[in-house]
Amino acid sequence: MSCSENDEESCRFIKDMEQKIFTQYKKALKNRTIDIICRGILIKDVSILNKYYEKESIKRACEEGCPNYGKKWSCPPFSKP
Repeated sequence: MSCSENDEESCRFIKDMEQKIFTQYKKALKNRTIDIICRGILIKDVSILNKYYEKESIKRACEEGCPNYGKKWSCPPFSKP
């Protein structure tokens, strides 16, 4: 991923990607063993992600399709983004 001069927000996002996360381990199941690999990046300033968070559409989807809506702490309207 490269940083162009005309996209200051992307440049800031790329520069903030300093701490990388990587973990890998094996999980034994009844009939096989699977490899689990997780990769990620810790971002200091998450404000760039706000424009991608669609709070109302997520809430609406939960209300209409989830039997746990309003019944569990981890579900809307009790959960906090």
